[in-house]
Amino acid sequence: TLLSSVNYEPYQVPSTSIPEYLESFTESLSGSLVTRISDKVEFGTTSQRLRHNYSKDQTWNKDGSLIKLAGYPAAILDGETFEFLFWRDIPGYGRWANTDPNYMYGTSGNRFNKFNVITNSTETLRVFSEYSSVDFGYGEGNQSNDDRYVGIVANRGGGDKTLIVYDILNDVITGSLDVDDASDLDWFSVSQLGNYAVAQWHENGFGPKQGIKSYSLDMTNETHVY
Repeated sequence: TLLSSVNYEPYQVPSTSIPEYLESFTESLSGSLVTRISDKVEFGTTSQRLRHNYSKDQTWNKDGSLIKLAGYPAAILDGETFEFLFWRDIPGYGRWANTDPNYMYGTSGNRFNKFNVITNSTETLRVFSEYSSVDFGYGEGNQSNDDRYVGIVANRGGGDKTLIVYDILNDVITGSLDVDDASDLDWFSVSQLGNYAVAQWHENGFGPKQGIKSYSLDMTNETHVY
């Protein structure tokens, strides 16, 4: 069914009350089984963000055994029963590893870290000492499917940034590109297969800081994608 052909009905506030924690119900329009999996009282918090974080941030881990909700610290749930397990001090923009269900990758200050969700412990994989801080793709980055390559946005000060492709496996920078002012940068990431680095700028167009650009992993061979 094409979304453009759907005859949408006006939204109506549900007449039923909010379900209890871990209570399931059948949603009448779609017939889907819906389960409430978070509750501030049960979790012992006042947080308003007991939900998934973002569409590019996978909620379940590799084998579906754990769920990560939004926030720092983040609530970790059992991936099958949906019960609350524990709070974890995940790194900034923590992303589940694709190769090991117990780990995440993320940043803190100018460090790129590997985080063990089970032990709540952090291993620093690299300190980018020449930069004041680094960011995991501006919140929309992902590592390659084999957890080898990742896109880093490094802060050089004064608004100037450097786009970096980091090889996690060999602890080397495969390429970097200085961007004098990254205020118009939307996100930066490597592709899923690890063949390219991709940057998207806020503004549409064909200019140097417009549209979507792809690069080789050494940050050369810029190609205007869209």
